[in-house]
Amino acid sequence: MTKTTQKEWIQILIVASSIAGLYFVFWSMVFPIISASILLIGLIPPLRGLFLKGFNALMSFIGLIKTYLFMGITYFFVLCPIALIRGILKKKETSSNSGFITRNHNYTEEDMKNMW
Repeated sequence: MTKTTQKEWIQILIVASSIAGLYFVFWSMVFPIISASILLIGLIPPLRGLFLKGFNALMSFIGLIKTYLFMGITYFFVLCPIALIRGILKKKETSSNSGFITRNHNYTEEDMKNMW
C-alpha cells in the first residue's frame, strides 16, 4: 500500500467513523448505512479519489463560511457593544486638546541612521 493510498484510507475511515458516531446522537439507522456505503466507496480506487476530492472541497467551503460567520458574530456581539459603551462613557471635552505634538525639528543624516 502506497503512502497516498494509506492517507486516503485514513480519511475514508475518519469520515465513515464520524458519520457512524452520529448514530449514537440521533439513534437513526441512516447513519450506519451511510457509513457502510462510504466504506464500500473506499474499496473502489477511482470512486475513492472522487469522493475525497468532493469531500475536501465541501469541507473547504464550510470552513470558509464558518470563518465569515464567526467573525461576523464576534464583530456584532463583542466589538460593537464595546465601542458603543465606550462612546457613551467617554468624557466630552470642550477644548481642542489632542495627542498630536507639533515638533519643530530639522532632521539630519544622523537621525536617519539610528532611528530606534
